[in-house]
Amino acid sequence: QDQLKGEAWSDECNNLSKILETRRNLFIEHCQKLGVPINPTHDGFFAWLETANPREIVDKCAQSHVYLVPLNGGVRIGLCAIPTKDIPRVAQALAESLQ
Repeated sequence: QDQLKGEAWSDECNNLSKILETRRNLFIEHCQKLGVPINPTHDGFFAWLETANPREIVDKCAQSHVYLVPLNGGVRIGLCAIPTKDIPRVAQALAESLQ
């Protein structure tokens, strides 16, 4: 009901959307360079790595202090929870886990 609060909320949502888009684009770029077959989605908070061995992948990544979520058929990567500066490190951990 407060126009100023509404505008502030809208500005904050736009800012957060830009941060997520930056992270997603950077993650896609690094995964492509490293040959990581990622499904980045184009509008969500997560990327997805399809694999028959999700537990093995997340365990290997955890050795590099990269913590991801194993699910049936793949690994969920929470782009919303990874600081932008750490995106290259996450892509590298995934690449190493696939070797």
